Amino acid sequence: MNNNNELRFVATTSFEGGAEKYIASLAELFAAAKHPVRLLGDLRTWPGGLPHCSLGAGPKWSLRTLPLGLWRLIGELRTLRKSTAGLGPGVYHLHFKREQIGFSKHLSSLGRVVWTEHGRFPTGPFGLIIRPFYRHASKRVSTVVCVSDIVARDIARFVADPAVIEVIDTAVDLSKYSVPTEEFRQRVRRELGLDDRPVAVYVGRIEPNKRPALAIRGALEAGAQVLVAGSGSQLLHLADVFGSEEDVHFLGQLDNASHIFAVGDVHIFSSTGAGEGFPTVIIESAACGLPTVATADAGFGKAVESAGGYSCEPTAGDVAAAVKEILADLPPRRVAARNWAESRDQATWRDHYGRVLFGAAGR
Repeated sequence: MNNNNELRFVATTSFEGGAEKYIASLAELFAAAKHPVRLLGDLRTWPGGLPHCSLGAGPKWSLRTLPLGLWRLIGELRTLRKSTAGLGPGVYHLHFKREQIGFSKHLSSLGRVVWTEHGRFPTGPFGLIIRPFYRHASKRVSTVVCVSDIVARDIARFVADPAVIEVIDTAVDLSKYSVPTEEFRQRVRRELGLDDRPVAVYVGRIEPNKRPALAIRGALEAGAQVLVAGSGSQLLHLADVFGSEEDVHFLGQLDNASHIFAVGDVHIFSSTGAGEGFPTVIIESAACGLPTVATADAGFGKAVESAGGYSCEPTAGDVAAAVKEILADLPPRRVAARNWAESRDQATWRDHYGRVLFGAAGR
């Protein structure tokens, strides 16, 4: 790996979701490999001790923030120029639409520019507005990394040259996840007030497109207890709807859900797939030996089935049937889940990125 060029992540967001954790993990991996790393922007997930320089940028672009965001872009670009003036050679890694559209032209004059796309291209009015600017900015890019084939097929419609697209499968740090011992499972179950019946787990944002109510109803219909971890706009509504259910346990937002996966028997991924790239929650659950039931319209059926899981139609009855199918054959499915997770190790992830970022062109 070439250590002469610093790897500079360019990203600003106030969120702490999958994309933000992805950036932080990648930065930590390269830093651990003694490669110089820097952040130009602001991320709550950025690892302490690694250098960073705030650009004073506003919020991520969306339909609501775009008018003011375009006005702020002039000042943000001015700050970026000052921040990069004396840095020397570097590779610039951009993750969000504001940085990709607004900064790629300037940064391409300083070094290689690589984008990572964590999800499918925005739909609706926002996507229509930014589409031509995105296509034009993509002409300055060496490689557009997509986190899954699903994302790559979608993004290919919007870049100037689809040949620059490279798929790098998402990975997680397997050292943070393990298949639990039965003693550990029983101890944590008692702490959570669970009995010996099967446990289904939902981990994610409590938002309409994630369909947490579908996951809960399907799990209850299958006779399982349900652990719900996450926060979002629908949390209070769900608490009202299912608050009287003794078998539904709302745990709130968790920094690390590994112990929740560890006590579960099945993970339910009930998203519509809107905006999804490749959900790390599927890998995290598999790393704990927990197979996933995923709704077919999310688009990840092939992956979850390779990981010992099951793909089904987005109805409570179908989710319940899939949960029962997994529970009837749980031990070998647990083994398949962990084996699949181990095939997505972070060392391979880092090496693949190293070739894209510092190799020929990543094509």
